[in-house]
Amino acid sequence: PLSFLEDAEALEDLGDVFFGVASIVDVVLCDFTFDDNTPWWPVVSAVFWIIDALLYLRGDFVVLYRDKKLDGTTVTTAASASMGADFVSMEQDVI
Repeated sequence: PLSFLEDAEALEDLGDVFFGVASIVDVVLCDFTFDDNTPWWPVVSAVFWIIDALLYLRGDFVVLYRDKKLDGTTVTTAASASMGADFVSMEQDVI
């Protein structure tokens, strides 16, 4: 179970799920009078948003730690994942 906390992609994917659920809960709370008799629905929404933020933060810390541990060798792999191969080839020419 602790190895899951070291997988940045899985943490971000789970954060996306919590983001979606929290967004849907907020839309339902805003558009309907669903929460008039139950005051705990805003608390449920807030818990989803907090879990979402914590998962994203943990994923960022995992990536940051991995970058520090590998001494910058992941710069090209991170760039290739987010910006495409053209940027990586340009970066390799500079280096």
